[in-house]
Order: sequence, then C-alpha cells, then structure tokens
Amino acid sequence: MMIQPKPFLDKLKLRKKAYGKERRRNMNKLIMEHGTPFPKPIEYQDIDKEFEKWIGGLGMDYNGKKLPIFKLFSNQRIGEYSQTWQHLDEVGNLLLNFICITRENNPKHGENQGSSFNIPGNRKYPIAIVPTLEENGEEAFDMYSIHQPFTVDFIYKVTLVTNQYDLLNKMNQTIINEFKSLECYIAPCEHYMPMELQDISDESEYAIDDRKFYSQTYSIILKGYIIRKEDMEVTKLPSRIMMTMMGERTPSNKKATVKVEEYDEPLSCCNIREEEVERFINKKITLTINFPLCAFKTEFEIDTDLFVDEIETTNVYDFVCQINNEYVNFDEEINIYNGDTIRIEIERDDAMEDCTISFVGHSDEMVDTLNEKELLSDENPYGEELIKNV
Repeated sequence: MMIQPKPFLDKLKLRKKAYGKERRRNMNKLIMEHGTPFPKPIEYQDIDKEFEKWIGGLGMDYNGKKLPIFKLFSNQRIGEYSQTWQHLDEVGNLLLNFICITRENNPKHGENQGSSFNIPGNRKYPIAIVPTLEENGEEAFDMYSIHQPFTVDFIYKVTLVTNQYDLLNKMNQTIINEFKSLECYIAPCEHYMPMELQDISDESEYAIDDRKFYSQTYSIILKGYIIRKEDMEVTKLPSRIMMTMMGERTPSNKKATVKVEEYDEPLSCCNIREEEVERFINKKITLTINFPLCAFKTEFEIDTDLFVDEIETTNVYDFVCQINNEYVNFDEEINIYNGDTIRIEIERDDAMEDCTISFVGHSDEMVDTLNEKELLSDENPYGEELIKNV
C-alpha cells in the first residue's frame, strides 16, 4: 500500500526554539519582565507559598474532590498532626485523605551555587543605569545596584494521610514522576529554583485496636536563594561632572616643534669598497615633528621638497596626515613639495609621554659625496688608489 503525501502542511516551525544556555538566559529575563530594572525580591514566605502551589498542582483528588492541604510547622509525627486537624465530619470523626506540608524551622546555608560562599565585604553591584528627567528639566541618571543574593536550603516534608491504598500508590507515582530527571523546578517570583527528592518514608500505623490508615512522607530539599528589599538601592547620578586636579598646571599653549634636517654621507676610506659606488646621490632629508605633553595636532608649511621613503614613530598609537587639506594614503608614494601645508593629528600610546613622527626621505637635489680632502690626507696612503674606484 502506497502512502500518499499530505496535500498541505498544517504544522510549520516558524520560530527557532531556544535550547541549552540560550534557553536558560531567556528564563532569567522573565525575572525582570514588565517590571523595574530590579529583580523581584524573594523571601522565605514567597518560597513557602510557591511550594504549596506546586503541591496543589499535582492534581491529587479522591472521589472527584481535591485533597485538602495543611501547612504545619512542627515535627511531623502523626500524633502531633491530630492536635491541629480541623478536617472533621458532622459527628466529629476525623476525615482522612489529606496532605500535610512542613518545613524545617532552621534553614541552613544553601548549595545552589555548589560549596561557594558570597564575596566578602557585602559589596553592591550595579545592574542598570536609567536616564531620568529632573524637576528643573535637566537630564540625570538613576543607577540601580544590588547586593549579592545568599543561598539557603529548605527541607520540606510532604505527608499523605489516607485510608485508600490506591490513593497512596497514586501519590507515590506522581512524586516519583516529577523527580524522574533528578531535579524539579519551581519559580517563586519568577526565580527558578531546583528541588530534589531526598527520601520516602512510611509512618503508617497498623495496630489492630486503632483505626487503620496510611501515612507516607516525602522529604524534598529546595536549593533557593534570598533577595531582600533592603539589598536594593537607587543612586542619583548627575549627567555632567566637572573634574579638577590639584597640583602643577600644565601650560595649555604647548605646540609641536617641527625640524627639517638635510644631510649627506660623504665617501671615505671606511665606506668605499672595491665594487662600484655612487658618487653623486640625492640629498637626504628628515622631517621630524615632536609633540610635547598636551599637544595633539600641528599645522605648518614646509620650505623644501621631500620624497618620503619611510616613516618612523615613537609613542604613537595612530595618526592622520593631510597635505593641502587632502588626506594622505600611506599605501602610495608620499611626495611633499616646497610651500605645501601639512596638518598632522596624533593619538598616543602613553598619554603622559611625548611622541615623535619622522618622515625620512630625499629631495631631487644631487650632492657630491666624495671627500677628496680626507682621502688624500697623509693618514690615508691608499687614498689616490681608492678614488680611482669611485
């Protein structure tokens, strides 16, 4: 039998679902959704209410009626339960089939973050800066800061008291199904906290003279954390701050110094080789600009031609150069002519040190590098022979 394809698609995945770390981050965003930059505070009573709500959501019922839930904060022995039972029939007999919730009265340091403790010093950490408008119409900022939450372990005991064995099995099956992945989560005030099932115990009494009933207890540890209202603080910040420094003032009229050096290297017995060397070469020129402290730009007019071969910098992170109001492309040849206007702006590596930029190159003027006077001196007996090699 051949299966015909469907004529249409009715289940389209139009959105990409989040998994793993992305899903956990999205769940964290729910804490501050539709609220202030602060997360919702969470204390002991909030966790107790959410745990009771979770127990009520397990769907435990009998004969179409939902089992009543009692919160008892004492040692959970069945004899002590009878002191607070208010679930009586019209003739005063105790009605079974109910759930009791108790919690240890002395919660201890938690393990929500493993064995780690808080950072010493009780520091505050900023979480958001929000712009606000002051009464005088000026803009300011509110900085929201919070202390580090502290972890607490809550140990709850959930007891089912019933005279129906089927109800006992249903409760046991429901609890184990909730913790089949080791952890089950509740979200008091949108803060997700894990729970683990520690133990299942049976406190049923089967004495012949007493009324037969079942009492099964589930010990659950909740690894939570606490954020108190007093741990949150809002600080007003001005939009403008004027800062002054005491001490010696740095002159504000410091300017960059520009220096042009023209030089040549005359031939001598030290640099003449047997191979052929050039006697006439282009005059070498170095344009050096020194930027003292507090100087970041300069503009000057050069009085010579300069064909740049290389650029040397000291304590310069970055700089831009303009020749006659046109930006220089350093990937191309850089030619500077007499009368050109040069503008340079720099950014330092170290803001407290001077920096220097040197344009090393040559001009089109030729110079004779042969120093015959030195070569023909009495100290160089081979001077005449060396001159012939030039």
